[in-house]
Amino acid sequence: MSAGRKVRSAKAITVIGGADGPTSIFLAGSLRGKKEKNIIRRVKNRFRQIRYERKRKKAGESITAGAHSMEEVMQYIRQRYQACEAGESYPDYFQRKRQMKHEMIRLFAPELLGEEKAVPPPEDFSDQKAVSQWLRKVESQNEEYLQQAQQIPAELFPSEYHLFLIEQGEDGTMELELDAFYPKIGISWSGKKERMEPIVKDVYRYLGVSQQDIEQKTDRYQTLLSVLCSD
Repeated sequence: MSAGRKVRSAKAITVIGGADGPTSIFLAGSLRGKKEKNIIRRVKNRFRQIRYERKRKKAGESITAGAHSMEEVMQYIRQRYQACEAGESYPDYFQRKRQMKHEMIRLFAPELLGEEKAVPPPEDFSDQKAVSQWLRKVESQNEEYLQQAQQIPAELFPSEYHLFLIEQGEDGTMELELDAFYPKIGISWSGKKERMEPIVKDVYRYLGVSQQDIEQKTDRYQTLLSVLCSD
C-alpha cells in the first residue's frame, strides 16, 4: 500500500515495508554506484549518513517490548486524540478499503494471490503513445488484482477495515487506515509538521513490538524504527 499514500496531504508515512528510512534510501542512490564528483556534496552526503546512522541507533536503543493489538490501538487514538471513524461517504472510502485488503493479503497471505507480475515499462518515455498504453495496462492489471483480492472469502482471509480522522484544528488533519486483524497502519496528514509528526510516532510507539520482534528484527520492528527515525 507504506507504508503511506498521499491523500490531499503534504506528508505521508508509509507503514508497509521499508527497513530503512527515506534518508538512507536517498544516500544509497547518492553514494553507491557512480561516485559523486562534487566534493562538497560528497561531504554533505557523508554527514547526512553519519547523522542518520546515529539517529537510527538512538531510536533502536529507545525501543522496548510492549506490543498492543489493533483493537487497543483504535481505543487509544479515540481516547488520546479524539479520533473519529469516517463513514462510507468519505471520499474514496470503498477504493481505499479494497486497496487495504489487497495489501494485507499481499503481505500476510501472498499465496492466496499467486504471482503478481509487473507490466514492463516502455523503453522510450518520450513516446507518449507507448507511455499511455503502458499506464492503461498498469491500471487494468491493478484493477484485476484488487478484484481478485475482493473475491477471497473471509473464511480464508478475515478483514475488517477502519478509517479514522484526527482533527487538530488549524494545525492539520490526519487520516489513519488500518485493518483490525493485522498490525499495519497507513497514515497520511496535512498541516504543521511539528504538531502532526509527534502523533505519528506516538501511535506507532503504542502499537509497539514484542521482545521477539526486537530480537528477530521483524518487519514490525523495522517499521517502528523507520518511523522513529523520520524527520
